[in-house]
Amino acid sequence: MFVFLYFLLFPVWHLESQQVNPDVIQQRYLQALQSFHKGQFEQAISSLNQLLALHADVPEAYNLLGVIYDRMHQFQDAERCLLKAVELRPSYKEARNNLAIHWTRRGNLEQALLEFKKVLDLDPHFSEARYHIARIDVQKGDFQKALTHLKRIEGESRFHNRAFYQLFGECYLHLNKPQLAIEYLQKASGFDGNDWRLLAALGKAYELAGQLANSITTYEAALQLEPNASDLRLALASLLFKSGEYERCLAQLGDWSDWEKSAEYYILLGSAHAKLQHFVQAGNAFERALELEPDNFQAHYNRSLLLLRGHSYDQAVVALQQALERFPESRQLWTAFGFAYQLKGAFKAAQETFREFIQKWPEDGTGYYYLGSSYVEAGDFELALSAFEKAQRLAPNDYRLYYLRGLIHSNRGEYKQAVELFGKCLEINSHFSFGYFQRAKLLFKEGDLAGSLRDCQRAIELDPELPQAHFQAAQILARLGEHEKAQEEIAIYEELKGKVKEKEFRVFTP
Repeated sequence: MFVFLYFLLFPVWHLESQQVNPDVIQQRYLQALQSFHKGQFEQAISSLNQLLALHADVPEAYNLLGVIYDRMHQFQDAERCLLKAVELRPSYKEARNNLAIHWTRRGNLEQALLEFKKVLDLDPHFSEARYHIARIDVQKGDFQKALTHLKRIEGESRFHNRAFYQLFGECYLHLNKPQLAIEYLQKASGFDGNDWRLLAALGKAYELAGQLANSITTYEAALQLEPNASDLRLALASLLFKSGEYERCLAQLGDWSDWEKSAEYYILLGSAHAKLQHFVQAGNAFERALELEPDNFQAHYNRSLLLLRGHSYDQAVVALQQALERFPESRQLWTAFGFAYQLKGAFKAAQETFREFIQKWPEDGTGYYYLGSSYVEAGDFELALSAFEKAQRLAPNDYRLYYLRGLIHSNRGEYKQAVELFGKCLEINSHFSFGYFQRAKLLFKEGDLAGSLRDCQRAIELDPELPQAHFQAAQILARLGEHEKAQEEIAIYEELKGKVKEKEFRVFTP
């Protein structure tokens, strides 16, 4: 929200009547103007009242009176005087501009906007009016309209200041154009780098642009200026979480007052604890989030996933049933609900859940994808293939479906079909390490050692911590007689298999 801290005054002298000596009128006006600039408002008012006693129809006098009364927070008098100035001279664009600023300060944005537009009708080059329109557009959330006005006046050097560039940058930030936001917000910080709100906006722009290190540094700088800004502290903690710095995230969330701790705070706290496998603390945090906001979707969903990760499948089923009562149209919850049954080995219940998913969203191929995965784990390969083929008709470019179909044919010893399917999978996603690894296994079985080694090396290149690929590479190298290299791959495999947990492709991972 922008707050106007000053008025732009345009004391253009006009005297349309010569009934009184214009020199006397002008002298009184200049006295008032000098007193105004010195902050001597009472003296300025006295001079203007003397002027109006001599000549009651001087719009400049009413304009200046209106500005002075506004400065003195005598808003009714200010509005009366500014309206009188406009009444006396409808073409008086400076008075209209001040009237519009008055209404803006009073929160009457629609009236202000209409008045600023009248100023532009009188003078399309009246840049200050265009600037103020942009500020109102920002307050209303019309960022694209604001940019249109800002671009019209960007070339004027008088607007090359912190406030102007910050306004420009924040428009781009809200329009999700982070690189442009960074460009303008950096210009703004060049004028004043000690504004924490400006630094917070710049930090957000860095975050959206994926420049997480710059974002963290900038948020930290903002917090040094305003250490009690809880929204900023939460934003920094969230960014640390996204960066995988879970310990630092928890440190940032420490030492908060109870009144500052929102449901969002507890969700982030619980998520960081969950990543560090502090399951009790995570569960307590999610429960606290739900106490504060019983209808908070993320709290329900995260609590359910935590139960799944902790292998508390029965509790997860109950939690997901409760969540679905509140959010019956959540595809995420229906998916987790089906896999909760699947993870506990209740395949029929899982399959029934996924069939309900399909009934609710028949156009969404993921329902058939999940159903097929359940059939695979239950050993019903024909039903799985049927479900995957239906999914593929709805999502022909989903590489995972080719991969899973390939796995089924591979397990059935139908290597030629499997190799073709893995090949189609990799045509769609050439960075899918599991596809290369599985095809490497089949090529090895068929005696194509060169092709198998090529695929295995590509899998390792994409995911150096995939232990199975290193083991497969060792087998190939040993068959090729390169025993030293084979031993190196075995050593890597032995190191990784103890460090990397559940390193395999999964349809659903809590």
